[in-house]
Amino acid sequence: MNTATDHSFLELFLEEATEALENWEKVCLQLDTGVTTELLNTLFRIAHNLKGSSRSVGLMEFGAFVHSVEDLMTLLKDNKIEFNKEILDILFTTEERLNQWIAHLSGENDQLPEISDILARLGKFVSLDSSQTATKKTISSQKGTRQNESDGDSSIRVRMSRIEKIMQIVGELSTQISIISHSKETDTLDS
Repeated sequence: MNTATDHSFLELFLEEATEALENWEKVCLQLDTGVTTELLNTLFRIAHNLKGSSRSVGLMEFGAFVHSVEDLMTLLKDNKIEFNKEILDILFTTEERLNQWIAHLSGENDQLPEISDILARLGKFVSLDSSQTATKKTISSQKGTRQNESDGDSSIRVRMSRIEKIMQIVGELSTQISIISHSKETDTLDS
């Protein structure tokens, strides 16, 4: 993949992340007036999508940070912890810091946001694994460039509609292969 392609993927991510964070804030404002399963699920999906899309463009630390918040959302969704003002404050602060991170990646500011305080607060509710703890240590060294995965695997983000289309084509192809195989076995062309 060339630098221009990397940059275009990063720009796409930044646009989608900005929109996702606008929705994050709206959901948090609604949560401030009343918690519903639907709102928690919506916020979980936003976090999940941000995590996946950030990792797909190589922003592993960004993804690890969002993953820790996603873990908090899972506990809330599964009724393992109760929603309270402290959690709401964590969610609002996370949205603010993620926006600062996006601004940094966009070149709008030179400083990465401080997230160790949020990770410490999240640690009261969720156990942070080594990759999330490493985020605390490596965040200051990230300069907004593509971060490579250590094991060499890569990932991409694909819209569900495209996956469904591919599955449909594969199904049609499978049917055609069966027809051809049947035709060869029976030495006829009828299906």
